[in-house]
Amino acid sequence: MVLKKIKKVRLQCIRRQFELAEMEDSEKVANYFNRLQLLVNQIKSCGEAVTKISVVEKVLCTLSDKFDNVVTTIEECGRDMKTLSIEEL
Repeated sequence: MVLKKIKKVRLQCIRRQFELAEMEDSEKVANYFNRLQLLVNQIKSCGEAVTKISVVEKVLCTLSDKFDNVVTTIEECGRDMKTLSIEEL
């Protein structure tokens, strides 16, 4: 029972880190992707499912301002977000 509570608290902390994560202005895109992927892997290791689309949407919403034109292009090209992967970004 205690282990379940610890796991739940750990999951909540990691999920919060994921939700609050944003790309730093000086951060490279690859480093940001890796940081998010690490959090996703930690969430999954706690037994929580993370969908590909939630990760893609997170990336698109939290890239630094210098990537606004890229995000707009991706969104306006009519790409189906359900089939878009991190690698394709």
